[in-house]
Amino acid sequence: MLKQLSYVSLFLCLLFAREGAAQIGNSPYTTLGYGRSFEPMSIRNIAMGGVGVSLGHPGMANTLNPALLTYNRLTLFEAGYFVEGKWLDQKTESGNTRRETEFNGNFTYLHFAVPVSKKLSMSASLRPASSLNYRFSNLSPVESGSGNGGVPSELFYLTENSGKGGITQASLAAGYSIIKGLSIGIDASYNFGVQEDRFSSVIVTSGGGSVIDGGRSEYEAVQLARLNQTGWSFQPGIYYAYDFGGNPEQNRPNNRRISIGATYQFEAPLKQEGDIITSLQNQSGITIGTADTIPYPSSADLEIPSRYTVGVSYEIIGKLALAFDYSRQNFDKFVYPLDPSQQYRDSQRFSAGMEYTPDILSATNYWKRITWRAGLRYEELPNQIEFEGNTETLTDVSLNGGFSMPIGFSNVTLTGTWGRIKPSNDRLVTENYWRVYLALTINDQWFRRIRVN
Repeated sequence: MLKQLSYVSLFLCLLFAREGAAQIGNSPYTTLGYGRSFEPMSIRNIAMGGVGVSLGHPGMANTLNPALLTYNRLTLFEAGYFVEGKWLDQKTESGNTRRETEFNGNFTYLHFAVPVSKKLSMSASLRPASSLNYRFSNLSPVESGSGNGGVPSELFYLTENSGKGGITQASLAAGYSIIKGLSIGIDASYNFGVQEDRFSSVIVTSGGGSVIDGGRSEYEAVQLARLNQTGWSFQPGIYYAYDFGGNPEQNRPNNRRISIGATYQFEAPLKQEGDIITSLQNQSGITIGTADTIPYPSSADLEIPSRYTVGVSYEIIGKLALAFDYSRQNFDKFVYPLDPSQQYRDSQRFSAGMEYTPDILSATNYWKRITWRAGLRYEELPNQIEFEGNTETLTDVSLNGGFSMPIGFSNVTLTGTWGRIKPSNDRLVTENYWRVYLALTINDQWFRRIRVN
C-alpha cells in the first residue's frame, strides 16, 4: 500500500508542479496561431511513426484512442521525457548556407490509467497539445549617407520577432468494452497555456559594410502581447478487433488479430485573454516614459480545427504488430483573428510502424523479451508561406525506432527520432532535428478486493 501511495504522490507532484510540457526548441514554423499542433502520442506510438489508433497494449499507455483504455487491466503510471537537438539551415542569395544549432529537453507527458470494472477503464493525463517557440529578425535599409570621416554609413531598420508558449491538456478519458472485440471511449480535455509574442524595431547603422561594425540606436520600440489561453476539447473513439488463427480441435487459441480504430476531435473554442503593451525601451530593457497597455480584443478568440484519425493493424498476438494510421486536421477554414489574411491548408499525416518481440514468455533469455519498434511518418503541415510571389508549403518527414525493456510487469522505453521539416522552396529555412525519448511505465494491481472465507 505504501508503494502504491508513493506512485500516486509522484504523479500528483509532477502533475501540479509544472505549468506546461514538451516545449520544443526554436522552430520558425511554429508561428501558426497557437503554435504547432500535437496529437496525444505516447513514446511507444512515436517509435512506430505515430501509429496506435488501432493498436493497443496491455502494459503501456494507450493515449491516441480512448477506446483502447480497455486494454489496461492493471493500474498504470507512465511518464515521458525527451531531449532534442536541431539545426536550422537557410541558403543565402550567394549560395552559402547559414546554420543555427541548439539543444533542448523537457517532460513530454504524464499518464495514469486504472481499470474500474471488467468492462470500464479510466485515465488522467497531462500532455502537450501545441508548442510555440520562434525567433527571427529582418534587416531593411532606411537611407544611405556618408559620415565618420568619409567611411560609408547606412541606416537600417532591424525588426525582431519572437514568441514562446503553447497549450497543455489536462485530460480525463474512459474506455468501455461493449462486447468482445468492440469498445468505445471518450476523452475530455481542459486546454490551458500562456503565450508571449514580442515584436521590436530599432535603427542600426553599418560601418565598413557590416552592421556589427556599426552602432545601434539608444532606444527601440517594443510591443509585447501576453495571452492566457483556456478552453475544452472532446475526442470520442471506437475500436474493433477480430481474432482468428486458432484451432478448437487442437485446443489452440486464436493468435492472429486484425483491428481497426478511429477517433474524431471536435472543433474546440480557445479563449484568449491578456494585454498588449507598447513601449519605448533603452538598451538595458528599461521602459522610457509610460507604456501603453490595451486589453487583448475579445474578438481574438479562435477555434482549434477538428481532426479525425483512422487506423488499421495486423498482429501475431504477443509477437509482431504492423499498423498504418492516417490523420487529417481541417485547417483550410482556420482563421487567426489577428492576421485574418493568412491562408492555411489542411494538415495530414501518414504513419506506418511495426513492433516485434522475439519471445515474450521466455524464462531463460531476457533479451528475447525486449520489444523492438520502428516507424515512418510523413506529415503535410498547415503553414502556407508567401515568398517571392509564390505560395510555399512545408512537409515533416521522420524515421523512428526504439525498444522497451521489461522489468516485471513494468517497462523502460527508449525511442529515437530523426526528422526534417522541409519547405517547397530551398531558399526558406530547413529544420533538421533529432530527439531521444525516455519513458518509465509502472504497472501494478490496485484496489483488489480481498475475500476472507
